[in-house]
Amino acid sequence: MRSSLLLLSGAAATLASPLRAREVDVVVEVVTQTTVVDVQYTVTDVVAAPAATPTSTEVAVAPVVTVTVAPSSTEEAGNVNVIAAPTTSSSSVVVVAATTSASSAATSPTDFAGIAVYQHNIHRANSSAPDVTYNDTAAGYAATLAARCVFEHDVTIGVTDGQAYGQNIAYIAGSDLTTDINTFLASSITNSWFDNEIELYPGYGSEPDMTLFDSWGHYSQVVWKGSNSIGCAVQACEAGTLDADYPGFFSVCNYWPAGNVETEYADNVLAPLGQANVYISS
Repeated sequence: MRSSLLLLSGAAATLASPLRAREVDVVVEVVTQTTVVDVQYTVTDVVAAPAATPTSTEVAVAPVVTVTVAPSSTEEAGNVNVIAAPTTSSSSVVVVAATTSASSAATSPTDFAGIAVYQHNIHRANSSAPDVTYNDTAAGYAATLAARCVFEHDVTIGVTDGQAYGQNIAYIAGSDLTTDINTFLASSITNSWFDNEIELYPGYGSEPDMTLFDSWGHYSQVVWKGSNSIGCAVQACEAGTLDADYPGFFSVCNYWPAGNVETEYADNVLAPLGQANVYISS
């Protein structure tokens, strides 16, 4: 049987001005399409945890999307620009299992929330950023978005007072895929958002050229020093939703407080300490 694979991902940036969203449509291989849309605040019921793996023999998988929210916060929202970021190859990595790290395999978690936190924190430690914790509310908002099986950002779910949270999204669809939800979550965070983009970040200690945001925006959100909690979801989607021909997985991670805030990069995206990158082998 012919095998086919499609991988897309998108990141969100927040600007310090009235809330506005730029929605990422698709990144197919090296093609990126971006549109701008107005944000309307809505309140959506929280949907529970990640869906099960598709039962189809042609398995499709979707990259992880993350959104972080703290409903109790009173911070005002900034402009939110969602820009798609193409995935790229990386070099000099340590290959490990989905739930292990180069240095601490014995303590690595095997549950969904634990994997999400662990895979973020191993990279944040390399960037002198504090650990994040798991945010169940943010995860519920991520599940609501993922359940739509439509590849687009939405950082208004659950928002009632103009708060903004950060978001990374991705999906993969195709035939003959051998991954599972937990492995795909780990590889989305580590392989796609971190490894594929760390070498593309334009410079530390100053404000980056935002015209190149699509090439490193996932990475900067993953290691953003000011974000302190995350919530993720992965949804199994049928053929004809994310992809016209194949089933897949849609992944979302939310971040609170939002990263990628213009004029705050120098303080929040710090130079790596030089630790070996980790690569998730599926």
